[in-house]
Amino acid sequence: MFNVNYILKNKILFMIALVQFSCIMEIQEIDVKSIKISDFIVDYDQELNELFFQVSTEVEYDTVVDVQVQMLANNPSMEMVFTLNDSAKSGDLIAMNGIFSGIFSLEEALLFREYQINAIVQNNSGEEITKLIIFNIEEEFSPEVVEIKFWKKYEDGNGYFFDPAITEFQVNDDEISYLDIQVEIKDLNGLEDIKSIRYQINVEGMSAEDSCEYVSELGFQNYVQWYLDFQSQTDSTFIFDINNSYLPEPGIIIKSLASCGRTGVSIFRFIVSDYFHDPISIEIPLAFIKCGDNLWDCNVEGESGYCIEECLE
Repeated sequence: MFNVNYILKNKILFMIALVQFSCIMEIQEIDVKSIKISDFIVDYDQELNELFFQVSTEVEYDTVVDVQVQMLANNPSMEMVFTLNDSAKSGDLIAMNGIFSGIFSLEEALLFREYQINAIVQNNSGEEITKLIIFNIEEEFSPEVVEIKFWKKYEDGNGYFFDPAITEFQVNDDEISYLDIQVEIKDLNGLEDIKSIRYQINVEGMSAEDSCEYVSELGFQNYVQWYLDFQSQTDSTFIFDINNSYLPEPGIIIKSLASCGRTGVSIFRFIVSDYFHDPISIEIPLAFIKCGDNLWDCNVEGESGYCIEECLE
């Protein structure tokens, strides 16, 4: 009887030890989970002289206790270290979501060059992971309008270029026509630096036949559809056209006089915006006249000027 009890006690002790050992093994497996950096964002505001960092972490069982960003340099005295937060402060939007951020004001502007920037994430187990990126800071230049081109076109896309400074747009008597406009932009920071090119139109100086009962709108008209789309580029400039998804080719419809088309002077305003400088705007008046006015017949010897044939349907 004594031997039986002794054996039972040993079995019970063995089973207890086995259960405890299994629990210890499960806890040890949790400890070996790893942290990850899923995203690392760096931005520099040259106007405010501020750096923004954001490090997104993927955490399972571990808790991140420290996130730092180190800017590396050839000279150790020029290196800088920044500590990020996940407390909805200083550029961080949402607290405790695993995304660490920070906005930092600098005493001196950063040089235009490439920088090595290293994100360092550490958890409460002492595990550490890093991610290195190359960040380039380039000088920001204001965009420059090189040229604005105007065309009168027809349904088939044929037409001719004209200079609104010396030539009016000829409004046809019975046939609709189209106004196509292109803006050529120079931006040393590249196409991706151009935010948008929009246009507005002031038609206060326009009128139609009395039977049309037309009343012109006041001020510059502005609609979200009135923007120019990138079309092509040269070696140093970018070409934008008014034809976009809202306004297919060949351009802005110009009604014929028989369909209450209007004559007079419209003022076109073009607004060029990039991601750093204030927008620039240019205004160009464009006169619309009845087709054939101020033109000479090409067949008359000795006369110079535009051929009236350009107005024929």
